[in-house]
Amino acid sequence: MKRFKKKRVPGNTGTSSENPLSPLRSPRIYLMLLIVGLTFISFSPVLPSGFLWDDDAITDNPLLRSPDGLFKIWFSPSVMSKEAHYWPVAYSIFWIQYRLWDFHPVGYHLVNLFLHIINVLLLWSLFSRIDKKSATFAALLIAVHPVHTEAVAWIIELKDVLSVTLYLAAFLLFVKFHEKPALSFYILSLLAFLAALLTKSMTVTLPGALFLWILAKNRKITLRDIGYLFSFAFIALVIAWSDAHFAQSREIVAFDFSLGERLKIASHAVFFYMGKLFFPFNLITFYPRWNFNSGSLFSYLPVFLLLATLVSLFLARRHSRAPLFLFLFYLLTLSPVLGFVNFYFMTFSFVADRYQYLASASLLFLFSMGAGRLFDLLKKDKSRAFLVFKFLVISFLSILTFFQASLYKNNVALFQHNVKINPKAWAAHNNLGVEYQNQGKFDLAIQHYKTALEINPRFMDAHNNLGILIAQNGQLDDALYHFQTALSIKPNDARTFANLGILYSMKKDYEKAVSSLESSLQIDPSLSSAAFNLALVYIRMGKQDKAAFYLKKTLEIDPSHHGANAKLAELDHSMEHKPKGE
Repeated sequence: MKRFKKKRVPGNTGTSSENPLSPLRSPRIYLMLLIVGLTFISFSPVLPSGFLWDDDAITDNPLLRSPDGLFKIWFSPSVMSKEAHYWPVAYSIFWIQYRLWDFHPVGYHLVNLFLHIINVLLLWSLFSRIDKKSATFAALLIAVHPVHTEAVAWIIELKDVLSVTLYLAAFLLFVKFHEKPALSFYILSLLAFLAALLTKSMTVTLPGALFLWILAKNRKITLRDIGYLFSFAFIALVIAWSDAHFAQSREIVAFDFSLGERLKIASHAVFFYMGKLFFPFNLITFYPRWNFNSGSLFSYLPVFLLLATLVSLFLARRHSRAPLFLFLFYLLTLSPVLGFVNFYFMTFSFVADRYQYLASASLLFLFSMGAGRLFDLLKKDKSRAFLVFKFLVISFLSILTFFQASLYKNNVALFQHNVKINPKAWAAHNNLGVEYQNQGKFDLAIQHYKTALEINPRFMDAHNNLGILIAQNGQLDDALYHFQTALSIKPNDARTFANLGILYSMKKDYEKAVSSLESSLQIDPSLSSAAFNLALVYIRMGKQDKAAFYLKKTLEIDPSHHGANAKLAELDHSMEHKPKGE
C-alpha cells in the first residue's frame, strides 16, 4: 500500500512554537498564573481593609487633593507636614490614585498587591538567569511569605513595593546592558534607579548589588565595569545625602550609640531578620527594642557569629560561590537599616518586617537552591518528594500570610495583636488610644495612653494625645502639664505648640494662645490646623482682619478645608452687615 507523505509548508519546523496559541501551552505561563493566583489569595484579606496608622500621611495630605499638589510634591516638599523624607515619586503615585478612586482604600490595596506581584515576577526572571531549577520555588516563597505582609498590606508602604519594582527594573536593565552593551539599556537603568531612590532611598545599595553581580558572574571587576558603576554610585550618594539632610531638617534624630553598640545592634538585627524569615511567627509592627548597654564579652556573641558565618561562606566558595554572594547581598541590602546610621523608627524598635522586603529574596532563593540540592541526594522518587515538600511549604506560608493579612483590617486588630505579643510596645498602646478616642471610647483611650507613658515616660506623642483628651474633658491644668512635658522632650514640635495654643484659648488666655499658635506656624508653615485655630482665636479677640488673614492662609495650605471656608464666609457676611461707625 502506498503511504501518503505529509508535505511540510516551507519554513514550518513542525513544532508548536509556530502555533499562535503556543504561548498558552508553555509551562512558564501556567507557573506565572500560579504565582499570581496564590499571591492574590494569600493577601486577599487586605482588600476590604481601611487606612491604618501612618496612612494619615495620605488621608490628611492636602497636596493629594490639590490640583497643583503634584507640582508642590516635587518642588515644595516642606509643605507636607507628615512626611520627613523627599520621596516625590511615591507621593506622585498617591496623587494620581486619589484622582482615580478618591480615598477608597481598596484601590490603594490593589496597587500595592499588583506591584508585589510584579516584583515576584521580576525576581523570578532574575533568578532564572542563575538557577532555573530553583527560580520558580524561590518566586513562590517570596510571593506568599508572611514577612512581606507589612510592606504589601500597609498602604503607605507603597514606598517599599514601588521602590523595589524600580530597583529590580534598574538591575535587570543593567544586566541586559552588561550582557549586550547598548546605551539605551544603560540610560534606562540609571533612570529607573533614580526613580527608585526618589521613591525610597533605602534602594541606595543597588551599585553594591551590581558590583556583587559582576564579581559573581565574571570573577573579576574591570576598569570599564567600575566606570559604569561610578555613575550609579554618584547618583546614590547625592540623592541619599540630600534626603538625609532634608529629613534631619524636618525631624531631628540623634542616637549617641557607640561603635560597639551599633555593631551589636546590626549583628543582632541580621539574625533576628533571618529568624523571622525561616520561623515567621508572632510578626508585629513594634518589636521589643533591645538594650545593649552591657559591655560584657557575651553581648558581642552575635557579632562573632556573623563574622564566623562570613568566614565559613568565604572558605566554602570553592564548592559553591552562591551562598557567599547571596548572603553578602542580604547584608548589603539591609545595611541602611542595621543601625549604623540613625533613622526615626529606631525610636521604637531596631527592626521592622518591611525593611527586609527586598533583602529576603536572596536568602529565600538560597533556601530554594539548598533544598533542591538536598533532595538531589535522595536515590528514589526525589522529584516527587521535592514536589510534595514544596507544596507543603508554600501552602503553610500562604496560610500564615492569609491570617497575618487579616490583622490589617483596622488599627484595633493590628495593635491589639501587637500588645499581645509585645505588651511593652508603648507606640502600639498609643495607637490603640488614638483609635479608641476616634471611636468615642475615651476610658479605653486614656487607659492605653497612660500605659504607654508608664512604659516610656518620655513618649511625646502619648503626652500630646492624653493632653488633648483630658482637655476635652475639662481637665485643663492636667492637660497643660502633659503639653509642657511634651515640649520639654521636643522643644521645637509644631503640633505640641498648636495643642498648647488651643488649650490657652480654652482657658481664655488669648495672648498665650496667639504666641503658641504662631510658634507652631513658624516651625511648620504647612500645619493648616494651627492657622485655622489661630484665626478662631483672633475671632474671639474681635480682630476680624487678622482672623480673615489666617483663614485665607489655612485655605492656601489646604484649599478643601471646610471649616475655613465656612468661617471665612461667615466672617465676610458679618463684616458686610457690620453697622457703620463700629
